[in-house]
Amino acid sequence: MSLSNDQVLDRPAVESVIDRINSGFGLDMKSDGKFGTQPSSEQLAELKKWRELILAEDGLDMPDLDTFVAKTLIANALMPQVTREGIPQYLFGKGHGIELTIRGQVVGRQQRGDLPVYRTHSDFEIYGCPFNPNDDPSSKYDQLEGSEEFRIVMGNQEIFPNTNTKGLKNLPPDLLHETAELVNVGGIYFRVPELELQFVDKFMVCNEEVETRLRGMTDAECLATVYQLDAERIHALIDNYVISPVVAAFDDPEVVAVQNAAIFEKKVAASTRTILENNPEATPEEIAQGLLVDPVLINACENRDINDVSKIIDPKTGKLREDLSVSLIKIERDRQQATVSELSDIHVRVDAMLARVERIFSNDNADISR
Repeated sequence: MSLSNDQVLDRPAVESVIDRINSGFGLDMKSDGKFGTQPSSEQLAELKKWRELILAEDGLDMPDLDTFVAKTLIANALMPQVTREGIPQYLFGKGHGIELTIRGQVVGRQQRGDLPVYRTHSDFEIYGCPFNPNDDPSSKYDQLEGSEEFRIVMGNQEIFPNTNTKGLKNLPPDLLHETAELVNVGGIYFRVPELELQFVDKFMVCNEEVETRLRGMTDAECLATVYQLDAERIHALIDNYVISPVVAAFDDPEVVAVQNAAIFEKKVAASTRTILENNPEATPEEIAQGLLVDPVLINACENRDINDVSKIIDPKTGKLREDLSVSLIKIERDRQQATVSELSDIHVRVDAMLARVERIFSNDNADISR
């Protein structure tokens, strides 16, 4: 019998999925989730057909908990998270990783409240992989043991290097694996990112409509509800790997101003030529009026957070304003400050979410299934 979407993943539940995997495909998956005998090419082809049939029917890789458990077991058996030599290869991350985290029991952490209902998932996200982000996309799986068999069955799932996740950038190369946590799912252990890191990652790349459809809360909020998280650690991760990479990428406003001035000079010259070709007798004011409504200049301004072409064009002379350099420096400084302010607001929104979660338990209401 298939698992229900609110079922606890205890040992009998997981063993029932393993039994159905073995009987359905003639496989030799042991009670530890590993294959005793590796699947044949014919069996891999049958597994591929099974996945394609589910995708054709539901448009999702894991439309229910039963399929989620089966595919997670098969994925890890085909491409182990830890190699035969005991070397960690990758982590299950993002939405799939959080689902695994809340449905299992994280070693060393205490769950609280009732188990939330399962929500659907469209794919895996493979985190912490040993490749350079600039590598050829087709080679990113090459260093992972069992990746060929995995891709035959599961296709090219989204894969990330050691140095970033979907929502965090510039991670130290060892951070993901050094802080990884183990999730016990019915006696089988899976590796996921540190819970606080998972929270920040999913908070930054939230698909609210999809995530709240069945549970009434986002994945990040659900994780913070099932496990009490370290708020100080969360804010440090936001500072170091969300805000700092953006700020570090800022260029000197004066350098940006010089570059933008050169771009505007070329575009204004080209647009002015076009105006004069259509009207050789155009006065400076007429040229200026043409430039102010020129789609090319409007687009160039919008791309630089300038909401009006008149900020760069003198409406009397039809030429770039004499104080353009000073204006562009200020515009870039304002843009950078606005970006920092917007990013800093992440801390406020996170605190609001964590406070909302803690109120559930302070009111002695442990029902999170809503």
